[in-house]
Amino acid sequence: MSGKQYYDLLGLPESASEAEVKRQLRKLAKKYHPDLNPNPEDQQYFLQLLDAYERILKREFSEKRKTVPAQNPSSQDIHRQRWEQVNRRWREEEEEMNEYYQSLVSGWRLKVKYVFSILSLWAMVSLIADEYLPLRIFRDKVITYNTTAYQSLDGSTVNEVQLAQHGNVFIAGYNPHNFEEHRQILLYQTSITRSNKFVLHDIPGQHTELKEVHFGLCRLKTPLFIFLGLAFILPFFRKPTAFLVLGSWMGLYISGPMILFVFLFYFRFISLFTFGYWP
Repeated sequence: MSGKQYYDLLGLPESASEAEVKRQLRKLAKKYHPDLNPNPEDQQYFLQLLDAYERILKREFSEKRKTVPAQNPSSQDIHRQRWEQVNRRWREEEEEMNEYYQSLVSGWRLKVKYVFSILSLWAMVSLIADEYLPLRIFRDKVITYNTTAYQSLDGSTVNEVQLAQHGNVFIAGYNPHNFEEHRQILLYQTSITRSNKFVLHDIPGQHTELKEVHFGLCRLKTPLFIFLGLAFILPFFRKPTAFLVLGSWMGLYISGPMILFVFLFYFRFISLFTFGYWP
């Protein structure tokens, strides 16, 4: 049976959520609660609001349930009893929510957040140092190349080149056919993360400038800093808001494990702990 009349009494559509119903009753209680409004008619109206509120939450819209009579000598007692029930329910929900918030900023969850925060800080410091330390230079050989040109994020044209020792790199603004006669190259990598940055293809008798390598870690440092920064500040954020819940969930089950996985299994990132001195 439809409960439209009860939603109308609260001034809400039938599609209103339970949270909206509770919010609306709190709003109306500030105006019609007997402790704030001594008008007998408004007090009686408030009892009808409570009755509509309980029917909506319990989904009891049957007319067989007796409504609060217009004139009832025990109406005040009924009102007090129902209002206490509503307040008790609100307090229980608030206590449950506070316990949940507290669980996010204490115990094992907080300890795990601190671990991820320390790893994030270490990674950010290493990435900053990576910008200023001298590049490492490696001699390598081109095995094959792809003549298909790809478009980089900044509009540059890049070609994929496979190296003997350092995997595949994407070199910008260079004709890959130049590797046919002379396949030796110099690969420039950052000191700590060993991110590919430049390639020098120095053909005998012809000087070739450094060509930038695209699709590498160097070009992802801005979003990476944002990602690591959020993981770093999360343990120090204690305000009970949606950000705490969402951030904690993502930090504990998504971003944190990803950071831990990179440190443990991505070989190049082991050098983060040694600032590039090993391996």
